[in-house]
This record gives sequence, structure tokens and C-alpha cells, in this order.
Amino acid sequence: MARRDGRFRAKAAAHARRPLKAPLLWGSSGLVAGMLLSSALSLPHLDLVRARAPGGESTQGSYGPDDWSRLIRIAAPIANPDPVAAAPMPEPLTGSEPDGTAPAGGPDDHLAAGELALEELAAQDAPPIPEITPDAPNALTTATYSVQSGDSLLKILVGDAAATLDEAHAAIDALKGVCDPNALRMDQEIEVTTGPLPGSTDPAAQPVLLAVAYMTDVDRTVRVTRGADGAFTAGTEQVALTSRPSRVGGTIEDSLFAAARSAGLPAPVLAELIRIYSYDVDFQREVQPGDTFDVYYPEEIGPDGDPVRTGALAYAALTVSGRTIKLYRFTPSDDDTADYFDAQGNSVRKALLRTPIDGARLTSGFGMRRHPILGYSRMHKGVDFGAATGTPILAAGDGTIAFAGRRGAYGNYVQVRHTGEYATAYAHMSRFARGLKAGTRVRQGQVIGYVGSTGRSTGPHLHYEVLVKGAQINPLSVRLQSGRSLSGRQLQAFRAHVREVEAALSRVPLQTAMADGPDGPATR
Repeated sequence: MARRDGRFRAKAAAHARRPLKAPLLWGSSGLVAGMLLSSALSLPHLDLVRARAPGGESTQGSYGPDDWSRLIRIAAPIANPDPVAAAPMPEPLTGSEPDGTAPAGGPDDHLAAGELALEELAAQDAPPIPEITPDAPNALTTATYSVQSGDSLLKILVGDAAATLDEAHAAIDALKGVCDPNALRMDQEIEVTTGPLPGSTDPAAQPVLLAVAYMTDVDRTVRVTRGADGAFTAGTEQVALTSRPSRVGGTIEDSLFAAARSAGLPAPVLAELIRIYSYDVDFQREVQPGDTFDVYYPEEIGPDGDPVRTGALAYAALTVSGRTIKLYRFTPSDDDTADYFDAQGNSVRKALLRTPIDGARLTSGFGMRRHPILGYSRMHKGVDFGAATGTPILAAGDGTIAFAGRRGAYGNYVQVRHTGEYATAYAHMSRFARGLKAGTRVRQGQVIGYVGSTGRSTGPHLHYEVLVKGAQINPLSVRLQSGRSLSGRQLQAFRAHVREVEAALSRVPLQTAMADGPDGPATR
């Protein structure tokens, strides 16, 4: 019965796929035939879902030939609603008794007669309906997962893509030959493919992990694939990028940051712009509305024509309070270290940064003041920069960490000892940079901690001190030692480089507003 049951289900299901056709239901003790008609049709005389004995008891599986004939005669107009083209009705079922009663035999005999009748009915309806087959359970499937906080490649493969631990570990081990599988970024997209093992001919085989791919850089994709032997092999795919010069400028109305972002200057280039001018420009007091900036840098373009990566800032001009400062990136042949020089060949690098934090505002100066917490006047031996909690704090110069830890009213505190007699101190940090401890060497501009409000503080800010021979002095009045000044052949090479840059600037149009894309202003 199992085989016939399956065959009859397929025929009934195929019948049900036709418009307005009714499904046939199978009962546990025999065939229970019925028809679910559209609500627009009213066939109260069609009561073949269950046959009842005179006493009302259910007699499933006891349909006679008259019942089958009624079923066929009612279903025929639905199967072929065109009365002109309707085929003649099938002959009465064979095997009926002269008096019209059901033939002798059990439910299987009636089942065979019912199947025959339905086959004859279905044969009148062209074109034939294809056999119903379930979707292949092992078809190739590719899904993309976005990396979220706390995710690892193993977690994504096993938890999201439903790979087994063994195959996930095997894929990750193969990837270690071409990249660091642990170096994932937030929102990075991981593409996972599952399906039958290559060469498999078993239609019922369960899907397995076949491939994993993701971008490790804008021009590099890593991919691991599974062979017919079940082993994983990893490789890389490079995307060719083209380089083009870009020039962005504008007028400052509120702040350099706001004006540069409005003009479309990429964030990494803007950060470098602020850093190289931090030696000589006090962005809080010197920058005024109407000041201007002009920046020249290379950018790399992807296959779709959009910029995907920026190069190092090559030239910048900043006009503040009526004076224009031009800076050029240049690598002396005797040093092999790129630096920024003014038009006279003097390095902008100083012993100390004037402002060891980006985008902050000066909230309290050096000198006597009424303490906001203690309520009386006392000496303020540093300057305060207001900034949001978590804003990076930079080492003002090269040096060695002399102290990193908790220090009374300073809260989380770091002191850096520089060459000579200078030291700098940073207080009220929310936390220290990873790996920072006494004795650690740091470079100018390196992140050493993050803005907070620890210790005796009324809100998030950086308290910054400059010490000479252990005594605090005003950080804003320190005359900082200049860096290198080019001379001789190095100065001649630099001047030739300046002429090349100036010539290139004349060929590149100045972009003063962010370009709009199809969905609004573009972002970089």
C-alpha cells in the first residue's frame, strides 16, 4: 500500500495544481475522496468526503461505482470548462452489479477503480501536467554574513552557516596560509557557499561547506575552496586599481573639520592635514571664518570607477589669520623617511605637538582660577581640552613612558619623558592604550590613551601639562625646537620637487563641494 499510496498522492497532487481542481484526500482505512471547490461554486449535492451508513457511522473506503460516476461527472466540467470542446464522459465503471450496488471486494478494488477513473479523466485534459518532484536538497547555496561585535570566522561558519566544527576548522586552517582569519572588521562581509561535495552523485547527500571568501583589502580577496577529496585549498584574488590625482579645497566658516568634510575630503587625509599643521597652528584661536584650505593627494580607483583608497597627502595650503602656510611631502635621499616641509625647506616637525588631541576645544587655560569642584582659587598647572569620552589622546613627542596608572585627583594618568629636559603629562583618561606601561617607547602622534573623566573632574576632558626639569609651564607658550632644515643637494632636490607639485596643481581642478551620487551626497 505504501507504493500505491505514494503514486496516488503524486497523481492527486498534480491534479490539484490545475486551476479550480480539487485535491483528493487519503484516509487511514482506505480512500477518502473529496473536492475543495471555489467559494464561487455551490455544489451542495457533492458530499463525497465521507460516506455514512444509515445509522450515521463513517464508512470510509466504501465508495461504489455510482459515487465514482458522480465524482467524475461533477469534476469533468471543472477539468474542461469549455462545453464545446468537452470530451465525452467516460463509460460507467466496469465491475458494477446489475442492480447498481457496489461490486464485491475490499477497499483496494474500489481504489483501483478510482485510480482508473481519475487516469481517464486526466487523459482528457491537455497538456499533460509534469511530475511533481521536490527541490533538490543539496543544491548550491551562497549566503553573505556581516561581521558583528564578538564574531569570529569560526562562529560565523558554525553558528550562522551551519557548518560542522571539523570542516570549519579545516577551512580556517587553510586560510592561515594567505591571511589572518582572526583579523576581521566590523561589518565585513563573509560569503559562504554550501552544497554537495564535488563529484557526488547521491541526490540525498547532505550539503557540506564548499567555499568561504571575503575581502581583506579593497584590492584583495581571499578564498578557500573544497575539492572532491574533501580538502580545502586557499588562494587570493587581486583587483587592479588605477591611480589619479585629486584636489579638494574650500572656505572655512565654522571649523576646518566641518569645511573639509563638506568639500568631500576623505577622513584619513583630513586627519593627516590636522596633524601636520598641529605643530604651528592653534586651531582653537587662530582659525577664523573666511580662512581657506587647499589639499592635493592621490587616490586609487576601483573597477567600478569609484575611489577605494587614498594615498599620502602630497601638498597642503592653509590660510589662517591672514597668513598662508604651504607644506610639501618630501623624502630626503639621505634619510628615506618622508616628512613635510615648508616652502623654504624647513621640517614642520617639532619636539612637541602643540595640541595632543584632534578636534578638541580649549576649555581652561594655564594659571590661577577658581576650581570648579573645590570652590576656591588655585593654580591650574596645565590646559584642558574638552572632547567626547573615548577621543584618542596622542603622545606630544617621541619618548618613554615614565608612569602609567592611577594618580590621585589626576585619575588615570600618563607621563612621557622626552629627550632633554622635557616631559608631558595627560590626566583624567577613561583608559590607556593597549600594552602601555612604564618603560614603553612611544612615537610622536601615537595613541597613548582615551579621553575620560576619572579623578577630580566635572566632565570628559584632557588635562595636559608640559614639564621642564619637573616643573609645569604653560604648554601654549613653549617655544618648540624645530625639526630638520634642508640644505645643499637635499635643498636643491626639494626645490625641484616643489616645482613639479606646483605644475601638477595647475592641471587638477579644485573640488570645493562633495559630489552627489544617485542616492544623495557621496561620502568618503
